[in-house]
Parts: sequence; C-alpha cells; structure tokens
Amino acid sequence: VGSGGPLTRLPEGPPAGATVLARSEDVGGHTWDFDVAGVVYRRRDVPLDRAGEPRLLTTLLEVSHLHKGQWPVSTRSAAFQEIHHRVKNNLQTISSLLRMQARREVAGPARESLRTAIGRVQSVAFVHEALSLDGAEEVDLKALASTLAEAALHDMPGPPGRISSAVIGPRLMIPATRATQAALVLNEAIQNAVTHAFPGERGGSLTIRFEAEPDGIRIVIQDDGVGLPAGFLLARSKTLGLQIARTIVESDLGGRLEVAGEAGTRVTMRLPATLAGRESEGP
Repeated sequence: VGSGGPLTRLPEGPPAGATVLARSEDVGGHTWDFDVAGVVYRRRDVPLDRAGEPRLLTTLLEVSHLHKGQWPVSTRSAAFQEIHHRVKNNLQTISSLLRMQARREVAGPARESLRTAIGRVQSVAFVHEALSLDGAEEVDLKALASTLAEAALHDMPGPPGRISSAVIGPRLMIPATRATQAALVLNEAIQNAVTHAFPGERGGSLTIRFEAEPDGIRIVIQDDGVGLPAGFLLARSKTLGLQIARTIVESDLGGRLEVAGEAGTRVTMRLPATLAGRESEGP
C-alpha cells in the first residue's frame, strides 16, 4: 500500500474498473486474472482462521505475458516446470518441519494431528512433483495413488511390512487443474485406513482399484481392517478427513463418495467421464 501503513480493509476481488479475464474457485480459495490499463494481474485470496479470528492471505502477480502470448511455448513450459519444482520443494520443507515436530510430541492426539497434516501436505507436493516433469499438463492418478500409499505405509507406526498395498486397474490421466483435489481425497482415504483400520500391530492389506464405468471412472480404496463403527453414516460423520473428501468429490469434482463397512472399510469415489483426461492399460 503506497504509504506503507497497515491495511485495515481489503476489497474482495479485482479493483473497480478492472476487466476480469478469468476467475476460479477451489477448496483453497479464489483466483482472479484481471486487466488494469493494459497490464494483467493475478490475485489469489486464501481464507485463514487464526485463534477464531478470520484472516485473508492475498498474493498479487503481474501475469501479462501469460495472456498476451509473449513467451514462446518452450519457455513457458520450462517456467511452469520450475514453478512446480519450487512449490514441491517448499511443501517438502514444510512436511519435514511438521515431521520434526511430530517426533517431539508424545503419542497422542497432537502427534496424530501432525501426521495427518504431513499426509495432506505431501499429497499436494506429489502432484507438483508430477507436474514438474516434462511440462506435464495431466497427472497419472494411478501412479499418484501408489506413491501416496507408499508414503502412508512408510510413516505409519509399528513394525514395517505388516500392511501390504496394491494398486490395480487402468491408468487414469487427470487434468492438472483437478489433480490436487483428487490427490487430497485419495490421501484422506488411504490415511484413514492406515490410521484406524489396523490398530496396534494388526496386519492386513490395502487395495486401491481403478475401474472404468459407462459414465465415468470408479476408484475403490478397500482395507480388511476392523471396519466401521455400528450405525456409521457418511452424511453424519464428524471426521474432518471424511468431510474434506466428501466436499471435494461432490462440490469440486462433480462426483460421488460412498463409504461402506463390509469386511473392513470400502471407500468408493465415482468421477464423471468429463473429468478423466484419458485412460490406458498400465502395469
């Protein structure tokens, strides 16, 4: 702000008189691209809550070159790869700091909350890692699921190897614009299985299955653990992870989320065909 003084009131969205070129919304916040006197800016608003007091984190970038095509395609691709690489590194740094804090906590709710946060940060980092390779505009969701499962099993307490995992079915390529949301849902389902399905030193298996359907794709995350509590209903669940997963699937991805407790726990995510970039037979 010109004077350098504190900003007490920040208008929402682009300033008056600006021409809005693009607008998007996701679980993290709102983004606008707008033109002011021939210069294009990108504003990103991320709502925060600190000690019960609402806050707003706002970033503003000058992005005229993205709209006017001033960069060659090869240069633009290299720049995007570098951005994704740096974001991934920053997220991994945050994950490492959270892991260090978790090691200092005694076993209990605090450590469990930190482990959950680590999983969520890692899931987003894995997406940016995939997008940093070869200028990718799509993410292999099957490969991402395998990476998430390996990370979750690596970080779980107890003797190593007591839970096996398998990812089967055709590859599913998903647009980069939806990859983060899909990764967060997969992470919640996988973390839920690792955290709750196998208490103590109980062993078992976790299977993630991708299946093509006439109207889209079905992803099933199945464990053979202790199952769900009697009378469980997803619509009434107070678990933050399941609430996050359901909101993302239904509101952002236009799909449907189902949770059932047969021979363990089965989480089914149904996504519309319009979301899938392409499918192919994979290993």
